Amino acid sequence: MNERILIIGGNWDLKGGKPSGFVRKFKDEMSKYTNNITYYNGGNYNDVESILNTASEYNVVFWFLHVDNSLPKVRDIKRINPHIIYVGSKRNDDNKYPFVEVLNRSLMERHNLTIQFSKEGDIFKTMLFDPLGTMWYNGTDISKLVEHSYKRISFLLTMRREHTFSSNQENTVPNNPEFIEYVHDAADTFHESIEHTEGVTRFMGNASFRGKDEKIYVSKRDADKSEIDSDNFITCYLKDNKLYYDGDNKPSKDAVVQAHLYKLFPNINYIIHSHCYAEGGFYTTIPVPCGSLNELDEIFDVVKRYYGDRYDLPYYKINYLGHGCLLLARNIEDLKRTSFVKRHLPEKLPAPEIFLDKGMYMIKK
Repeated sequence: MNERILIIGGNWDLKGGKPSGFVRKFKDEMSKYTNNITYYNGGNYNDVESILNTASEYNVVFWFLHVDNSLPKVRDIKRINPHIIYVGSKRNDDNKYPFVEVLNRSLMERHNLTIQFSKEGDIFKTMLFDPLGTMWYNGTDISKLVEHSYKRISFLLTMRREHTFSSNQENTVPNNPEFIEYVHDAADTFHESIEHTEGVTRFMGNASFRGKDEKIYVSKRDADKSEIDSDNFITCYLKDNKLYYDGDNKPSKDAVVQAHLYKLFPNINYIIHSHCYAEGGFYTTIPVPCGSLNELDEIFDVVKRYYGDRYDLPYYKINYLGHGCLLLARNIEDLKRTSFVKRHLPEKLPAPEIFLDKGMYMIKK
């Protein structure tokens, strides 16, 4: 991969800080895969901001930095570079924090991956997971942790995404009370179907419906679906193969994918995406992150394998492996008859080591 990696860790204070043995070992192992690494391990707190401001020079950052609680935290990397692959960290000795709390922190800080670690004697226990609670490594071998980190990052850097564009038009959404009511009910069901901590509202995913004149209406980015109404939907449409949206608020990051789905599935009027699984849904084979166009590849594969390669059916029930479910329906009644399966977190995918070179991390040929 064409990686440009920043690794920063250790203790940073006003006296010069202290390096971390874990971060040093991590960097040494990562150097076996690439030499394109910039590395800081402990230092003066006053230098952190200037290092953070170089984030635009990299496409991957491992952020192991520890700052004393008496000093302001510095970690808003996505503000400097919103497209960077951000691997955050959390020290969690003696499992002081439940996993769902660590996961919630990862969501709020917009990690692409998180490394949780703790020290027992001379051994570091580590876990690598993504913001949806899927675990990519769990063990004490730092070389294996780095291997899985590097392979997953290599995969994430291949993801295809499209930007959205403001139309500079006022957002006007038609009234759709029956669908709004369903989304309210579904939000409660989905929230109970995935382990979470208090205050987390993002596990619903998103909702959308088809309108007239090739317009679709997609839930607003990070909207609380349990409180959703028409004001929380954004008018979107494809023009010259670009997605435009009306109003001041951006739609869900899945809007681009769903716009293409409405175009490809002529009989579908509603799409629901959640981060729990649909009972009896057909599974994809490669875990891909939210909003990447690679989701379309996975959907096409499921339609070919399980739906006779037909795009004119009234109802599709697809489970994204390590991610959640996607429901495509012509009628709201089709959505209402769907049951859901609870995801237990962290979710361990079946024998992930056998997929290292068989698709789990790499694009299908």
